[in-house]
Amino acid sequence: MLTITLNGREVPAEKGETIFEVAHREGVYIPTLCHHGGLEPGSVCRLCLVEVTDGRRSRLVTACSYPIMKSGLVVQTDTEQIARDRRVIIELLLARCPENEALREIAGVMGIADSRFKPGKTAEQCILCGLCERVCEHAVRVGGISRSDRGVHRRIGGPFGDPPPGCTGCAACAHVCPTGAIEVTVADRVLKLQPWGAEVEMAACVECGALFAPRAAIEAAAAKLAVRPEYVSVCYDCRRGKHGRDLSKTVRAARP
Repeated sequence: MLTITLNGREVPAEKGETIFEVAHREGVYIPTLCHHGGLEPGSVCRLCLVEVTDGRRSRLVTACSYPIMKSGLVVQTDTEQIARDRRVIIELLLARCPENEALREIAGVMGIADSRFKPGKTAEQCILCGLCERVCEHAVRVGGISRSDRGVHRRIGGPFGDPPPGCTGCAACAHVCPTGAIEVTVADRVLKLQPWGAEVEMAACVECGALFAPRAAIEAAAAKLAVRPEYVSVCYDCRRGKHGRDLSKTVRAARP
């Protein structure tokens, strides 16, 4: 067990833990938009800047990706310089996405009402944090979302502007998106993901007939478990026995 000084208070830390993880456990607020506990750090939004002093050297680092490897580290999370840099970052993001509620909530905590920077010609919702790309590649193992181009032309999506190839409609990208830029709708037995333009047919529960999951996701799960699709084509309510059905025959029939 290691010990670091966090905002003037000594706190315990495990070797390899990030500053963000320790601060979160200790109830210290550090803003972030590109961090998710189930994914490797991306250090994209830069909002989680903190000041680290190791010996006689002080510098600003991203709390989400800085591992604690020894005792004696001194961390400040709310200095004047940190507050100034965070305000600039959030104002730049607000210039890109002036109407986004998630950004405005963080800006409000910082005492910012509007950005001093000129907004873009079109209002965006995506802040290019890359969380959708990381979850698709590392968690879902599809890798259909990627970043392309540079500078003001940078975008995230499928190759050549097409829908992400291999999309199963799992909507993990929408779940981790911090700004709500990805919209999920279901109509006429089709799940749609915007702005990707992905469309996936929904599967019906083999017991009650209710649409409950994308067919491609069901087939992917069945392949991973080495069972027939019918084995995993049962909705949550039926699995819980909410409808009073005995699923033993369905399960036995679907087993290989």
